Formats: sequence, structure tokens, C-alpha cells
Amino acid sequence: MARPRTPTNILDMRGAYANHPERRADRAGEPRPTEPLGKAPGYMTAAQKKIWKEIEGMVVPGLLTKQDRFVVELATVLLAKIRSAEAKPQEISTFTALLGKMGMSPADRSKVSVTPPPKPESDRPTWSSFTPRNANSSPKCA
Repeated sequence: MARPRTPTNILDMRGAYANHPERRADRAGEPRPTEPLGKAPGYMTAAQKKIWKEIEGMVVPGLLTKQDRFVVELATVLLAKIRSAEAKPQEISTFTALLGKMGMSPADRSKVSVTPPPKPESDRPTWSSFTPRNANSSPKCA
């Protein structure tokens, strides 16, 4: 079986494009989800909503987005079943696989490294910050 493709956001977090930026071109048309994961669905039980928040708090910040809601929902429902001792062995296996997809096992966590995001343009120095404030006056030398 072929190794599954690593998501682009994980490659970004690892810094995989730093040395080979041309590799990013292969994924130029890939959708880029920007909306956060959000709150648990209203139809979940109170216990499941707590588990949703627990999972969300354990995942690397910025990894899960709105498009990952079904994965988190499935993991939430399965963990609730596991904790109530109602889960079947295959459900436990599915839950373990979902944890890996979210980088929540020791082996999968080692595959994710977060690099700090670049500074926003407003924080970068501009040319005017290097020139004298009064352009008519020249610096005096002692």
C-alpha cells in the first residue's frame, strides 16, 4: 500500500519548502481552508462537547480547520464510546487511526514540527525607518 500524501499544512509546519520552494508548485491549485474548526455541533451531548474541546485543545494549533469537522466529530463520538466501555475493537482501531491523522500519537507527533509564521508586513522595517525624519537636515558629524 502506498504511503498517504502528507497534507500541505503539515509540510509547511515542518519547513519542508524552505530548501526546495519549487516543490510547492505541485500543490498550487490546492484549496486552502482558512476558517477555524469551530464549536462542537449542537446535536452532540454535553459529554461529547467536552470531548470535542479536549481534542481541539490537544491538537497542534492551526492544524484543524472547518473542513476537518467530520474527522473531529467521528473521533469525539468514538472516544465517548470508548470511555463508556461500549466501543467495539474495530471502533478503537478507527479511533487510533484518527488520532494519527491529527498528529496525536507519539510517532505521528514526531512528523509535525511547527515553525513560527513570518512577521506581518506591518512589523517589518520600512525604508523610511532608516532615513532621517527631517529630510532637509543632514546628520551632523562630530
